[in-house]
Amino acid sequence: MKQLLILICFIAFSAVANDKAYEQSANNWLELIDSGDYQASWQDTSDRFKNQVSEAQWQLALEQVRTPLGKVVKRSPLDSTRHTSLPGMPDGTYQVMQFSTQYENKRESIETLSMTLIDGKWQAIGYFIK
Repeated sequence: MKQLLILICFIAFSAVANDKAYEQSANNWLELIDSGDYQASWQDTSDRFKNQVSEAQWQLALEQVRTPLGKVVKRSPLDSTRHTSLPGMPDGTYQVMQFSTQYENKRESIETLSMTLIDGKWQAIGYFIK
């Protein structure tokens, strides 16, 4: 009985740990953007994203929008919601996160990062700065 209880607790802990895996993936992906490694950030997006936005388009967009903001001074999570569908996307598992972010050259902004779970890995499918 004790072994069964331990197994159930382990399974429950694993499910909770996996449920938060999107946070680590999001942080890793945002670090690529923050460091200016736009090529690697594009490579770490979903195939669906890559089919809609070329690497050159992504690089140019980030150079025009993100680079002028400067280094991140502070990023704080605001909201995170799980979805099974998003507009224009097939049914799946999605996580949409919002961050309050302060940059060197912009005091207040909201970053929105959308990710999808594909083959057990969270990948970016959308990133917006407002």
